[in-house]
Amino acid sequence: MAFTAAPAALTGRRALPTRAVGVVRRRPRTAVAAPLTAVVAAPRPPTATPPPPPPTGAVPLIVGEAAFRAAVRAPAADGGLVVTAYVAPHCRSCAAMKRRVARLADAYGGRDVHFFALDVTDPANAGVVRAAGLDALPTFHLTTVVGGEPGHLDTMVVAPREAHRLADRVALFTSPAFDVSEFSFE
Repeated sequence: MAFTAAPAALTGRRALPTRAVGVVRRRPRTAVAAPLTAVVAAPRPPTATPPPPPPTGAVPLIVGEAAFRAAVRAPAADGGLVVTAYVAPHCRSCAAMKRRVARLADAYGGRDVHFFALDVTDPANAGVVRAAGLDALPTFHLTTVVGGEPGHLDTMVVAPREAHRLADRVALFTSPAFDVSEFSFE
């Protein structure tokens, strides 16, 4: 193969060898761009269903041990369900679960299911967090009120991709087939 170089005096740059053989021919760009502009410029058809509205079921934040005890006991009559979410502001999974729990609260609005959140980093909640014995976040405690006292049904650590597990447990504990007398509370 023969290499030729343009004189450096003509180009003003250092001379680089160029190949004399093997020229690559490219398609003109206008041939590709014309069909793409037709696709991009085409109007979008209207969507058949509007997007769902954002959840309005705000989950109240509990601060303090007395507020926690009142929240777990007061709103639920015998057989009602209380879902407490233990969360932290720095926890990304907790932030991702916030919207899912709000949707779940919307779905069970008006029924005897109450959702609360408890910030584990708040010093006022230290006693509740210590008593809960948390291993990971977000943790959900599902409790019911039997004879005026809260009874613990289940504890779940739920990642955002597993949010359906929480929804399934809430559905189980609120179904008419669920019998709270099968549980023994201490």
